[in-house]
Amino acid sequence: MKIIKLGLISFVVFSIMLLCFSAIIPSEIRISRAENMRASPKDLEQMLQTMKTKDSFPYNWQIYPFDTITTVQLYYDFRIKWYRPWEKLGSITYDKQLGPVMEKELAALKARAEAD
Repeated sequence: MKIIKLGLISFVVFSIMLLCFSAIIPSEIRISRAENMRASPKDLEQMLQTMKTKDSFPYNWQIYPFDTITTVQLYYDFRIKWYRPWEKLGSITYDKQLGPVMEKELAALKARAEAD
């Protein structure tokens, strides 16, 4: 009986500690990458539309035109429910997982845009 009681109390205490720790992690996360390109914003907008397929990850983009260059920002927005601490803990690695993919897409877009 003492072992069952100890196990139950340990489980409850661990769950409360996990919930408190996950409360520190934000529930809304944005992972973004940006690249400067020598292309017109209109051309980049068209290229981004064609890059996005139904099988691709649902990313968004923002285009910032300047005098000689245009900055393209790709970003993913995640909203994680507060009562799922395991998802919030897993979200710590999202930047390392998605960052290289986004950088690869931006490099391909830059090569395509500056080749035209």
